[in-house]
Amino acid sequence: MNNLETGKFELLTTPLNIINGIDDLAPVQPNADADNTPFISIDSFKLRMLFDKNKMRSYPDYFDCIITKELKNLTTGEVQLLNETSAKNIAKSFSNDNNITGLFIGIEIINAGEGFKPHFTFKITSKLLKEDYYTGITAANIGKIIDYIRSVGFDFLDEDFYDAEITDIDYKFDYTLSTDEYKTLKTTYMEMAKLYKELNRGITPFRKKSNTGLQFGNRKTANYGYPFFKIYNKEKELKNKKTSIPFANTYIPTIIKDLYRWELTIKDKKHFEHLELGNRLRNHLQLVQNDQPILMNVFKKYHYIHLNINKSSNRATIQKNFTDMNGIDKSMIIELLINKGLGYNAIIDHFKRAYANLNRQTEYNHIKKVMALYEDLKADNLLKVKIEKNEIADKLFNLIGIYSS
Repeated sequence: MNNLETGKFELLTTPLNIINGIDDLAPVQPNADADNTPFISIDSFKLRMLFDKNKMRSYPDYFDCIITKELKNLTTGEVQLLNETSAKNIAKSFSNDNNITGLFIGIEIINAGEGFKPHFTFKITSKLLKEDYYTGITAANIGKIIDYIRSVGFDFLDEDFYDAEITDIDYKFDYTLSTDEYKTLKTTYMEMAKLYKELNRGITPFRKKSNTGLQFGNRKTANYGYPFFKIYNKEKELKNKKTSIPFANTYIPTIIKDLYRWELTIKDKKHFEHLELGNRLRNHLQLVQNDQPILMNVFKKYHYIHLNINKSSNRATIQKNFTDMNGIDKSMIIELLINKGLGYNAIIDHFKRAYANLNRQTEYNHIKKVMALYEDLKADNLLKVKIEKNEIADKLFNLIGIYSS
């Protein structure tokens, strides 16, 4: 069904290994190759397909406005023209399994000054693969995505789908880590992370019922100069996130234990050009199938953007004044001092010296916050983390192409 004229795709043979736990490093990681290198695939993307009534053989009646060029308010009866602004109001989710999975479809009017050029936009995620979710989107299973879109009322030529423009693509790879290994790795990332005064920059650790992980930057404000990247607990998300529980219960009979996901976003056409990558779906299916080293190099570039990487030292360069730091920044400094072997009193003295030029009340407020953060870290058992010889970080960074020691 899915014949791509440029390049031939062979079925991926790397198996999905269900890992129930590891003592050190699992000998085989999910979707990894023989050398244990993680397999990178597509988690989600937005696809923009130009509407051509001679090629789009069918589409849901809901989108008849693309022909009439008019939108009717069902409540007031008011009719308005379909344009760049009004088109934003008609996106809708379509599903073929009672909303356990869903496909968000809308209309965009592109380059309206050069004529009326309507495009269908499809927000596609790997959940549309259902049982094949862990593998991610590849050339071998993209047919399932096309079948899903057709099942909700669309019909088009395969080549038009492959040649469509994409934006907001998320690439991912998965790795199993024990709780202690993740804590050790988290400390390494926090220690190496670049610190910023600017909003929406720097590392943000998060810990909540539905997920645990680390985030670099902000998805909404990301660009090619400062891209979005995160690491999170996929097992925890599937078991606890409200929108993921029905999906996991229906399509994932065995949730992989201790599974963490590395995920990055390539935002838009400028970002693709900056990375010297194409912006058509065809380009990225070929990358997943034939050019894994290129994709791993993108992960490497993101690490160099977000981390202070120095082969002789993993210590982060502190780029903020202590008085400018928020709670997350202070927590990072406390962890660094803990891992250098400092005790409670020495850490408090360290901050007191930093706040020596402040008035007494302001200094007291800062120190009180430091004391509370220290107790939170202690309660979280982070004091037990050892990073003198961080084998898990070394092995992962080696796989990505970064050497942390």
